[in-house]
Amino acid sequence: RGEVARADDRRARPVEDDTPPRNEAERLVASIWRDLLGLERIGLRTNFFDAGGHSLLLIEVQDRLRKDGVEVLVTDLFKFP
Repeated sequence: RGEVARADDRRARPVEDDTPPRNEAERLVASIWRDLLGLERIGLRTNFFDAGGHSLLLIEVQDRLRKDGVEVLVTDLFKFP
C-alpha cells in the first residue's frame, strides 16, 4: 500500500541545481512549477517529476503555459521534465 505525498514533503526536497532561470520563457516555467509543486526555488536542471510532479500536474503546466500564450505539446513536457 503506497502513501500519498503531502505538499510539505515536496517542499522539503532539495533542488538539484540552484541556477536561476536565464530568460523570460524559463522564468515563466519556473514560476508555474513553483506554484504547482509548492517549492520556493526551481533550478535550471530541476526535474519536474523528481521535485514531486506527476502526469496530471504536467497537464496543468501545459494549460497555464497556453494561457500565457505559449503552445507546447504535453509529449514535449514529458520528454524534457
